[in-house]
Amino acid sequence: MAFALRNMFITVIAAGCFPPAMLAQQAERMTRPFAMHEDADGKLSVLPDATMGNMVVDIFVGIGEKVVTFSGDREALVKGYAAVMCNRQGAGAMAGYIVEDTIKTMSKDQRAKLKARDAESLTTLSIEVLAGLDGVTAEAIRADEALGPGVYQPAIAGLTLALDRCGFFGLEGRL
Repeated sequence: MAFALRNMFITVIAAGCFPPAMLAQQAERMTRPFAMHEDADGKLSVLPDATMGNMVVDIFVGIGEKVVTFSGDREALVKGYAAVMCNRQGAGAMAGYIVEDTIKTMSKDQRAKLKARDAESLTTLSIEVLAGLDGVTAEAIRADEALGPGVYQPAIAGLTLALDRCGFFGLEGRL
């Protein structure tokens, strides 16, 4: 009994000395390797096991990082990226296939929210598309983002912008 009380006392004292964040076990965050990277000599290199979807996610990560951190004329930056984001033969085409499949499964209410550019709906669609491109589950991305901005945050920002600016990659009429 005395041993148990002593341990309880030590636990209470320790809890007062350490912030709760140190006592709670930190949740493991998602990671993802970048499929494309620049070598030391400035050449673009692609990981041998990278998929086209992984490379498209990298493109949206880059767009999201630039748009979020850019301090100049944001509109000019966005116009500059439009050619990459909205390209119907490149990144936009790859994302557009998943957007089309996802829109088919949506209710009229969900489609109306997207058409109205509801921020939460755009984020949800972005997560679905990124998950499909990167070969992970949307639930895993959502769980990671619930812990705070994670590895997919820049890609979500970039793809959300692209969905808005590119008219859902030409699929806005299906909403």
